[in-house]
Amino acid sequence: MIRALPPLNALRAFEASARHLSFTLAAKELFVTQTAVSHQIKSLEEYLGTQLFKRLPRKLILTEQGAQLLYVATRCLDDIASVSESIRNPGSYRKLTVSITPAFGTQWLVPRLGRFWRLYPDIELKLHHSVQLSNFSDDVDMAVRAGTTANWPGVEAEHLMSLDLIPVCAPTLANGRQPPQTPDELSNHTLLHESDFEDWAQWLRSAGNDTINARHGPLLGDSSATILAAIAGEGISLVRSVFVKEHVKSGRLVLPFALSVSDTFCYYVVYPRGSLTNPAVAAFRDFLFSEQKNEEE
Repeated sequence: MIRALPPLNALRAFEASARHLSFTLAAKELFVTQTAVSHQIKSLEEYLGTQLFKRLPRKLILTEQGAQLLYVATRCLDDIASVSESIRNPGSYRKLTVSITPAFGTQWLVPRLGRFWRLYPDIELKLHHSVQLSNFSDDVDMAVRAGTTANWPGVEAEHLMSLDLIPVCAPTLANGRQPPQTPDELSNHTLLHESDFEDWAQWLRSAGNDTINARHGPLLGDSSATILAAIAGEGISLVRSVFVKEHVKSGRLVLPFALSVSDTFCYYVVYPRGSLTNPAVAAFRDFLFSEQKNEEE
């Protein structure tokens, strides 16, 4: 069957122009003139019989048809680029750079990496710790990120795990006190916070307590710091339960209360469209979901 395809050079010009919303920037990327890009776009619009851009003074806007074409064109060109690179440089596909948040890396991922290395000893793994989502133009292949929704444009984002928050503390606190027995007793303890006071406020509301000041206690700015402070007996931390399961099993931390509250954030596995043609990306993605499935069982 002969495929009815638009001119591929015109499709490349369209994808670059739509991504930048600029013929000038598309021309710079493709090393051609702006006039050449404009001609390619015009030929593609004539082929399709519809306008792909609304041309405003100093501004381009995608039409509905243009947005539909961009979604498919981006995925197809990404797949072609990915497969081409794997054919040209097969050795490079055994290297993998994964961007992760510091807390996810230290508290959840790193303790599990031994299993990944045993399964894939030929993959050279590099972890990049950052709180910012990579734009995947800096040698980062994939990422694990926390978000309220999978709203990162231009990438695939798969839900890895939902999160809940639960109070934890040391079996004996630094001041010699025992863990609180009731939520009311939290008024006699230091509340340890990660980056804001709302998590504790939410938990106290769920516990039916409206008298304790949720803003009491320090902001430590990081999940790992909050967990370490709890282990040291400095107070009561409200943390994501997936980060402290091993600490609770070992007895370094205890759960003074069974009540947990849902976190507004979930973890997502994020990667550029077409990246699963890279065997290393596919392997690490499958490993993450396998580990999470084992966690839930």
